[in-house]
Amino acid sequence: MNADKLIKLGIDLRNKWSGEVKTTCPKCAHQRKKKNDPSLGVNIDDGVWKCHHCNWSGSVNQYVRPQMREVVKTEGIFSYFTKRGIKSETVTHFKISEGAEWMPQDQKEHKVICFNYFLEDDLINIKFKTSDKMFKMVKDARKIPYNINSIKDQNYVIICEGEEECMVWHQSGLTSAVSVPNGASKNNNNLEWLDSVYDLFEGKIIYLATDNDEPGRKLAEDLARRFDSSDIRIIRFTEKDANDCLKLYGEEYVARLFEEAEHLPVAEISSASDYRSLIEQYYESGYPIGSHVDMSETDTHLSWNRGELVVVTGIPGCFDKDQLVHTKRGAIPISQIKVGDYALSYNEEKDINEWKYVLATPIHKNTPDRMFKITLKDGTVIKVTENHEFYTGTGYMKIKDFIVPLMNGEDLEKNT
Repeated sequence: MNADKLIKLGIDLRNKWSGEVKTTCPKCAHQRKKKNDPSLGVNIDDGVWKCHHCNWSGSVNQYVRPQMREVVKTEGIFSYFTKRGIKSETVTHFKISEGAEWMPQDQKEHKVICFNYFLEDDLINIKFKTSDKMFKMVKDARKIPYNINSIKDQNYVIICEGEEECMVWHQSGLTSAVSVPNGASKNNNNLEWLDSVYDLFEGKIIYLATDNDEPGRKLAEDLARRFDSSDIRIIRFTEKDANDCLKLYGEEYVARLFEEAEHLPVAEISSASDYRSLIEQYYESGYPIGSHVDMSETDTHLSWNRGELVVVTGIPGCFDKDQLVHTKRGAIPISQIKVGDYALSYNEEKDINEWKYVLATPIHKNTPDRMFKITLKDGTVIKVTENHEFYTGTGYMKIKDFIVPLMNGEDLEKNT
């Protein structure tokens, strides 16, 4: 996840895991009079940053940028599209190009059709296709939807499966159409390409026009989970895809399929008794481990299963904001700890104290009413909430569980 990568570079994300943040620059802040000046702008979703004071900038994701090939002039390529019902002017509109490319499938060079992936005016990627349907994209280039520029200022978008499908929809009068870059799979489809452009789809009606086969239906299912179900429409094909419908029935028929799109079906309604055998299975074998999200703070404790609502609750255990903590900068109040500090921590497995890198600094505002003040023999004072846990040598115990029984109703400070 980008947030973890940025944190490892010493960038304080101020407890944010997505969106944009302004923060101090780890490269120049310590040299400046205004050490707390948030001169570093960070886009966590894109994994990029730039300091407006020292100009330090970079990206955790370095992508290759392809070179544009020559625009199609070969008559044979125009003939290929004509046989598929796609007109020459449509080919020209989509800036289809041609070239020769080495293909990994048979380790040979082939003449290829080049489908160019643009974002605004920038060429981001190219998909190469041979006459016998071998495909590849530019290695290490960014993956985005094909024809993404077409959805700007539109109130709908058609998501289809293949660049030529986009061309068919455009030719049929439905110009706001994009294609997934990866094709479809009967297993889980990789939709990471959607994350960086998701905001372009917001506020639009999403028409899913994937192929009428098992991989296409699975792709539609996976895509539907990424959007609000009330915004989704399903386009049903009488043939395999829009291109087959175009060849057999014409552009008006394809346009009518769009008009006849259906709302996403309501999922089956179940009763509690329907899950009896599943619950018994969990009881016998344990709850299944789901997917992780590459977020270091949660992955060791949580996993996520499709179709489930996860509720995390509990009373936080905290130190007082002025509690001193040993760091490499000295003993400082815990409220002044920053991401990037090293705090002295106890390693249970090695039975030693060691420095640990601070990844985040969460603040619990809704704490219990009672605070306990503990004075150790050496005079050290510790102030914590009643639910804070202490290591006893054999395990962890909440402070209230071993102090309260000793208090007998008296003030804690009289017993320390």
